[in-house]
Amino acid sequence: MNDELFTQSLNIEYALSELVKYVSAGDFSLSLPFTILYALWYVFMVLSIVASIIFIILYVKNMMAYALIEKEMRKRFETKSFKELDTQSDKNRYLHVVSLLESVKPSDWRQALIECDIMLDEILVEQACMGKTLDERLASAVSKKVESIDEAVLAHAVRKQLSDEAFVLTDALALQTFKQYEKVFKKYSSV
Repeated sequence: MNDELFTQSLNIEYALSELVKYVSAGDFSLSLPFTILYALWYVFMVLSIVASIIFIILYVKNMMAYALIEKEMRKRFETKSFKELDTQSDKNRYLHVVSLLESVKPSDWRQALIECDIMLDEILVEQACMGKTLDERLASAVSKKVESIDEAVLAHAVRKQLSDEAFVLTDALALQTFKQYEKVFKKYSSV
């Protein structure tokens, strides 16, 4: 051992100068264990860098695959809000009523007006018109001065006459009654 390194205490200045000489000279022949440890450390660093690169590539690849799967799942299981479903349902029902009115059969016209009456009842419930029956809700709507309610009252009166088998429903009356219902639908529904 070198006596200059250990005098009364550790001579740090001398130790650092020797380390600088050793590193700058590139002489790694101090001892066999140190050389083996240095080689193992070097191998460990190289393997760590390679493993890190592999893991980064795998991570990016998996994240891209996950994003594609998530996009596909969103598209496959896309849900519509209740408002969108109600709007679509209202449009489908309205188109069904129109197709029934275009028929040549009076029974289809009757069915169209009955469906219109049901749709009117649903609108009045949504408008918070009180009552247990459609007649009571119409009376409530009249007292609340709901817009286009007079047309609805006239249309409902025709609909009530449909229960009488002697009542003859013509295509002109069916169309006129539908137009009365339609004014309410256009005001309060998304048809």
